[in-house]
Amino acid sequence: AGTTVVGVHLMRRGVRGRTALGCVTRAQLWPALRVLLCNKRACSGGHVPGKVHGKLTGNKVFASAAEAVSDIKAGSTLLVGGFGLSGVPEALLRALQARGVGNLTVVSSNVGTKDRGLGLLFESRQVSKVIGSYVGENETFERQFLEGEIEVELVPMGTLAERMRAAGAGIPAFYTRTGSGTLVQHGGMPCRYAADGSRRPPL
Repeated sequence: AGTTVVGVHLMRRGVRGRTALGCVTRAQLWPALRVLLCNKRACSGGHVPGKVHGKLTGNKVFASAAEAVSDIKAGSTLLVGGFGLSGVPEALLRALQARGVGNLTVVSSNVGTKDRGLGLLFESRQVSKVIGSYVGENETFERQFLEGEIEVELVPMGTLAERMRAAGAGIPAFYTRTGSGTLVQHGGMPCRYAADGSRRPPL
């Protein structure tokens, strides 16, 4: 209370070998949903979904992509829409790249390619953590991960979607058998490497 929360913070704990996920309020969720919901078509027309004052209805239009991301601060957590390179909010990502804010946590199904989608933010080293399902096809991301610059939390795509849905609906936790009996349950999957290639604890 009394603070501006930009993005979504989903807490994860192991519960009896399964996964329990925390939630946030709808008011906290909305700033991140702006990035999730604003696809390239909306942005290219000069009108992008914007800030809502107190509720999820009202004026959602900004004059530019730059204005739409103007209140995103360093250390924010962002949900970024798109599947592969389809439906990706390219205009917003370019505007965010131009702002230069760093230490971002991005939640997305994938990490784009070297020069498309989230690849833009990896090129400018603005991302410190990725929560996603597919991390192939981006050599810049791969290099930064293996050199210990980025923390990665791999989440099955269905579980990732349900984490976001549950947070938006105010559901405090849910349980899934996905990952049971694997490194997701028992631990050992490297979230972060050191520069010499050894594993190190996540930040």
